[in-house]
Amino acid sequence: MKREVRSIIYIKLLLLILVSSSVFLIAIFFSQPRNINITANAVSDFNNNLISYYTLDNNANDIIGINNGTISGATQNQNGVYNRSYQFDGVNDYIGVSSANSLNINKYTASVWVKTSSEQGRMTIVEFTKSSANGNNRRGIAISGNNNLGKPIETGTILLLFMTALILVCMLMELVLP
Repeated sequence: MKREVRSIIYIKLLLLILVSSSVFLIAIFFSQPRNINITANAVSDFNNNLISYYTLDNNANDIIGINNGTISGATQNQNGVYNRSYQFDGVNDYIGVSSANSLNINKYTASVWVKTSSEQGRMTIVEFTKSSANGNNRRGIAISGNNNLGKPIETGTILLLFMTALILVCMLMELVLP
């Protein structure tokens, strides 16, 4: 199924990441407004494929009720889109979700809204880690020390961590099977 999307960009910088069916696309636009055509081969159905949804209003509970999180060190901060957000110190604060079969997936979409207060080397935004002795089984989204957005991919998807030096205006996370 092909779907064409037409948009007009009215901002100086747009960073778009699409991860679907082994497709990874980063598009950065520095020019004046222009029309952009993007053709996607797959469209996710959020209503039927949503695995977890975290608004982080007053707790780290999954709205679906399957993969509730545990807050470790992170504190509530300013109001976000859904009334609250969390602040992480960049050292040892995180929100973790214990091992769950529903998170053991190979394809996913993760969406987050973040605001950084400082740049302290690599800042992990979302990470999926499978317990292992060497800790190399991970997937995630991170910002490097030079403001580059990265998507490290290794094998495994079990433990979900938000561990960063970011002040979150609102953190919305969606995990979707394509």
